[in-house]
Amino acid sequence: MLYPGLVWSLRPNDLEVRLLRKSQTVMKSLESETDVNTGWINNGGLFIASTKERLDEYKRLMTLGKAFGVESFVLGPEETKKLYPLMNVKDVYGTLYSPADGTIDPAGYCTALTRAATRLGARVVQNCPVIDIETTEDDFGTKRVSAVHTEKGSIRTRALVNCAGSFIS
Repeated sequence: MLYPGLVWSLRPNDLEVRLLRKSQTVMKSLESETDVNTGWINNGGLFIASTKERLDEYKRLMTLGKAFGVESFVLGPEETKKLYPLMNVKDVYGTLYSPADGTIDPAGYCTALTRAATRLGARVVQNCPVIDIETTEDDFGTKRVSAVHTEKGSIRTRALVNCAGSFIS
């Protein structure tokens, strides 16, 4: 699960780790390129384990991260307390500390992305609900996006990013 504003470096598979690395590169350079404050704060992140099994899982995560150049450290309760003095570590078995993690302002980040895209020739259409997403089937039987239909017309495309979030009823 992702939370607005939290930016992690470690995830349980190689694709997500690579995507996060690339995203962080963009996040860090975007402010200087666009003069828009993205609110990026590199304050590090902590995965907290209250069992040995969970700490073993975090050790595997650290190993995967190292393969992709992501720095992280497994810490005991006392080392964690030194890093975060206000944290109660009585029930903590250990932690995985990822110094490259941080937070970003979602609204500032979107504004900066929009400014960068328009400078590169993109057209931004706001207040334009999507009515339908058209798909076609490729030679392997996989459905692919081919167009997005909106209240203001159709857009032919092979890529779509759903930034609307999730809906739970």
